[in-house]
Amino acid sequence: MRGGDTISDPASARQPQPSVPLSSAEASAAAMASKLLASLATYPAQVVRARLQQRPEGRALVYGSSAQAVALTWRREGLAGFYRGLAPSLVRVLPQSAITLAVYEAVLAALRGTGTPEDGELRSSSGSSSSSCGPTLSVTPLAAEKQGGSSTDGTRR
Repeated sequence: MRGGDTISDPASARQPQPSVPLSSAEASAAAMASKLLASLATYPAQVVRARLQQRPEGRALVYGSSAQAVALTWRREGLAGFYRGLAPSLVRVLPQSAITLAVYEAVLAALRGTGTPEDGELRSSSGSSSSSCGPTLSVTPLAAEKQGGSSTDGTRR
């Protein structure tokens, strides 16, 4: 070993870093990006499923199998046929995903007592916040015990 070389501890390099709560805008953007990628990956399967379910009035099924639906869609419409109707679907699901994750993050932050970076209101799990939410729930039994709640065996002190 040369002078100045140090041996790094591989265990310390793998230790998780403390997480920072996402702002509402960050949570919404992350949700929309993930839903967009998931939709792009799975939408062709939804198109094939919908085409298999088609049955014109008084006629036989249009497609006999999934393979036939894929082959005929590819032959007649190309790649674009597998993404027909994607835009209206995204208009519906992207805002829904953004709102769902933003609300989830806000509720999680409130339950943990950390608040979100924008509000700075919910600071402690003891209920001493300046918000109108009232006391927040303890996340762990140990936190409840420290606050004078139930002990870990379920008995009240």
